[in-house]
Amino acid sequence: MPGQALHKVPLFGWAIFVTAVLLLLSLPVLAGGITMLLFDRNFNTSFFEPSGGGDPVLYQHLFWFFGRIHHFGWPIHKAIFVLFSGIFAGRLYYVLTTYSISVWKKPVTVKRLGIGRSAGYTLDSFSSNGFNKENNKCKSSETKIPVSLEDNEFGYWLAGLIDSDGSLLVSNKGYTSCEITLYIREVQTLYKIKRVLGGRIAKRSNAQAFRWRLHNKIGMLKLINLINGKILLMKRQIQLIKVCEILDIIPITDNKLSSNNSWLTGFIDGDGSLNIKKTDYQLSITISQKDKLILDNIVNVFSCGKVYKDKSWNGWIFWVSNVKDLNILVKYLTKFPLKTPKKADLVTFKRFMLYKKRKYHLNLPNSSQKNKLDHLVKLFQSRKKI
Repeated sequence: MPGQALHKVPLFGWAIFVTAVLLLLSLPVLAGGITMLLFDRNFNTSFFEPSGGGDPVLYQHLFWFFGRIHHFGWPIHKAIFVLFSGIFAGRLYYVLTTYSISVWKKPVTVKRLGIGRSAGYTLDSFSSNGFNKENNKCKSSETKIPVSLEDNEFGYWLAGLIDSDGSLLVSNKGYTSCEITLYIREVQTLYKIKRVLGGRIAKRSNAQAFRWRLHNKIGMLKLINLINGKILLMKRQIQLIKVCEILDIIPITDNKLSSNNSWLTGFIDGDGSLNIKKTDYQLSITISQKDKLILDNIVNVFSCGKVYKDKSWNGWIFWVSNVKDLNILVKYLTKFPLKTPKKADLVTFKRFMLYKKRKYHLNLPNSSQKNKLDHLVKLFQSRKKI
């Protein structure tokens, strides 16, 4: 108002002014972070993708700046919330009770909800997904949660990853947990899992690897609902049965490998490798595993590859190198994409297959086609060293 002193401006006016200043400072940073994220997802840039030389924690720093600015304005926002919440809740209570008495002739049951010193109300007559409509009691956590098609595929992928590089554990005190360990270049995959299930991520001591660990009951229940009926390795099924006994869930172990789900994608993300040999440009996809039975099963179901004994570590290797078998696996991995940096390796791998099909490798040294092959090999191998 004209002629009004600043110290007489209402608190609400100050709150709007401070909020506008904070938004002017913070929104450009948020917009820049979201723009870079969209470019990474849609235009194959590498702002946050470590496999392309990006920084996986850059978005965290950008969002920290956005959140920290708003953190400074929180005392004002809190004061306004406390001031107006009681007024708004009281008016809402009056309108609902009056309307219900006049129209339905039945008062609405209202439950008082205290939040600090502010007053609010919640309607008991409305039930959420977590409550039973008949007796208004919470549903049991052990009830099987409906899983969507997208979650089902994520469950198959996660089961394959746990089969390869994970474990399901029960402590001496009867607490359940799950652990997955991946190389340092694949740590972003662990953060993606953490965003879905929670848990903690820590670097392994004296190793270039990170470990994701989940041990809270709610997270474990969600995890088991995702992977139950999808675990294939015998030793992991035994672990699953022990965990299910603690969580009071019926384990499903009569599982079969199929080319119509993403289990093998998760297994390759864990123990698989895409390789390009620099000397003769030989392409191969390998899976290293101590359990020969699961590798033989992959050969039979996908009709490709062979299994060889690796005496260097007393294990077995599933090996695919001929063009026909490689096309089978590449088609499968295109349908069910990899979720680790191996996804970027597959892009280079497919391009290299195309160049070999065009017989670029048969050209003379220093020719443009041969240089393309050498550049791809160099890029491929340098990315795997990150």
